[in-house]
Amino acid sequence: METDVARMGLGALSRAFTRFALRSFLPRRAYTKSEFEAFIAQTEFRTYEIQQSPLALDVDLRK
Repeated sequence: METDVARMGLGALSRAFTRFALRSFLPRRAYTKSEFEAFIAQTEFRTYEIQQSPLALDVDLRK
């Protein structure tokens, strides 16, 4: 996470808040990879790829 925040080019206060947000309240609201797979299973998309990084899920859906 530190590397990702450093790449954002934020000032000191913004960096501190971003780190705080990513560690505290945002993880509670984020979908996990398995939750996303369960959601996809309920759709017509049968082919998908999910790339997971510390800060994001990159989802590619195909019919």
